[in-house]
Amino acid sequence: MKILLLVSLLLSGCSASKPTGKMDNRSFENISTFFSTEVFEMVKNFILTKGDRKTYRNFDNRNPHYSFVQFEVFLGSDIGQQNINNNPELSDFNQMTIVERNGTVRYYEMIIVRPGDIEKRKAWIQKGMKEGEVYLVDVYGQGLDKMKGDIMGLLRMLQEETKGE
Repeated sequence: MKILLLVSLLLSGCSASKPTGKMDNRSFENISTFFSTEVFEMVKNFILTKGDRKTYRNFDNRNPHYSFVQFEVFLGSDIGQQNINNNPELSDFNQMTIVERNGTVRYYEMIIVRPGDIEKRKAWIQKGMKEGEVYLVDVYGQGLDKMKGDIMGLLRMLQEETKGE
């Protein structure tokens, strides 16, 4: 009887801790009209040539990074942990994260979906995203409307500081 009760408690604990799917269904919005694929690529190339390496999360290491005056920007590999050290010779980068440590929102994640990325099942791409677009992703449930309002100024600064490089 005690064993049955113990097994029952263990099973109920396991089912209660199952992922709810919320992390798989993060909110995202197309921001290509004000942060185009061309601008994403320009900023990515600027970071790869002028930046340094800095780890900012437990998922991977040595992310391409650049410190701007008001924020930092990190890149994430388009094959995820298969490129755990973010080596540009192994893969490209389709994730760009702005970290504003003193902002009302700390993390702004943008994902570029290049032609062929959906078929190749590149990391970070979610169902409903379309190729040739850039998306703002609400990773932490902060609210896309709030994020969009706050990120506009950051994206303008980012574009100005990397233009022509």
